Amino acid sequence: MAHIGIDVSKNKLDCMWVRDLEAGKVKPKVFPNRRDQYPELLHWLERNTGEPPEALHVYLEATGIYHEPLAYWLHEHGVRVHLLNPAQVRFHAQGMG
Repeated sequence: MAHIGIDVSKNKLDCMWVRDLEAGKVKPKVFPNRRDQYPELLHWLERNTGEPPEALHVYLEATGIYHEPLAYWLHEHGVRVHLLNPAQVRFHAQGMG
């Protein structure tokens, strides 16, 4: 099972795969936020994590409408999509310093 956070904006997707939480190892990658790039994003996730789509957990911050096309596309391809409330993400980050 792999956990990937994606910060969604109008023009880009900032991805962060947490490879080893305890060791603080992460792998970042940026993709254009365009539907024609979604297959490349999924391919990158599968190749780097070694997991099939069904074992991927992607966390998206619900930012306006910009996250919706990606969320639906990933879900249609078997990825578990989790939508996060931006306020809760901000408060959690503030709590961590």
